[in-house]
Parts: sequence; C-alpha cells; structure tokens
Amino acid sequence: MKERYYLTYLAGNLERAIHCPVGMEGLKILLHGWLRKTKTNPQTLYTRQRRDGEAWLSHYEAISFSEYAGYDLL
Repeated sequence: MKERYYLTYLAGNLERAIHCPVGMEGLKILLHGWLRKTKTNPQTLYTRQRRDGEAWLSHYEAISFSEYAGYDLL
C-alpha cells in the first residue's frame, strides 16, 4: 500500500516547524503555489479524497512539497 500524507498532518507539521498557526487555509495557499510550480493537475487532489473530504499526497509528492515549503513536513 502506498504511503499517504493527509493535508491535516502536513499542516500540523508545518505549524510545528515554523512555530506559528497556519491552518488549512495557509497550507492550501502554499499547496496552490506548489501545484503551479510542479505543473501538477489540481484535479489529482480532488480525486484523492476520503469520505470526509480530506485529500492526501503520495510519499514522493510530500517530499517535493516539503522541499518547496523549505521545511521537513514528513
């Protein structure tokens, strides 16, 4: 099974890394920039949602997103 990194997990790790509340809004803004830079189709995230609507990134996507953010979010 592929490793999944849910956006709430990544948001929590980002908040701990920068010692500032970011929330899902802040993470989504950062995620939008990453999607544009990597030319990833945003529809990909919408198709990967749990029943509660939370999307996830694969292991390699999470590594790339962490590098884009400048912090180890894993």
